[in-house]
Amino acid sequence: MQKKRKKRRLKKNVKRAFIGAGAFLIGVIILVIGVSVAKNINENKPESVNPDVGKETIEKIELMDAYPKDLIALYEKNEEAREFVLSYFIEKDKEQVIDLGEYEFTEEMPHFLQWDVRWGYMDYGGETVAYAGCGPVALSMVGYHLTRDAKKFSPDKVVSFSIDEGYCVPDAGTAWSLMDEGAISLGLTVENLPLVEDIMIDRLEQGHPIILIMGPGVFTGSGHFIVLRDYEDGYFLINDPNSIVRTEKKWKFSEFSDQILNIWAYSV
Repeated sequence: MQKKRKKRRLKKNVKRAFIGAGAFLIGVIILVIGVSVAKNINENKPESVNPDVGKETIEKIELMDAYPKDLIALYEKNEEAREFVLSYFIEKDKEQVIDLGEYEFTEEMPHFLQWDVRWGYMDYGGETVAYAGCGPVALSMVGYHLTRDAKKFSPDKVVSFSIDEGYCVPDAGTAWSLMDEGAISLGLTVENLPLVEDIMIDRLEQGHPIILIMGPGVFTGSGHFIVLRDYEDGYFLINDPNSIVRTEKKWKFSEFSDQILNIWAYSV
């Protein structure tokens, strides 16, 4: 009888050992799978935005399709705008306060950038102002310079005007008619100029800023609106809504004249 009991206890102990070993093995498998899943989740979620991360971050962003495609394109094309792009998840949903008071009593034209966090993430025809909004931002600089009317000519207001009045062309940018028809609706006087350097210089010396639409060349690979704000010692001074570097450079007419597609001068 005792031998039979011992055999039964031995069988039970062996069975328990197998069950315990099996449970332990299952636990290890679950742990490994859990770590792997967690790793994959962490690898595929947007990283915290850090402008110092650089190209490695944007390559991950492109793979994840987390950022708007136009901002990825902006990052690749314009080194000046990279911090703006990488700040997208931090800044895009913030309620921005747009105060142009710092420019109110200055004689110089303000330099507004498309990729300013205050308006750069706004939608503009399916893309962002940062990528496609050079037209309204250029007109904003001119209009605000001439009138100091922030309620009408702050960049966000001109962007909204362009969208509401049909000058924004989805996935294409801005219709040229914003620069004459639209500007007149906003209270500006507009003159179409011929491509003659002396006439352009004359208008600038009268205090009439000029907007140019540029074709492919030193400013763009497709089309781009820039502002001529002054003429000084044989050089044109510009405000490029997409570049601080190009705005700080002085330009000879011969450097860009063959890329000009149309010219508008403004006054009030």
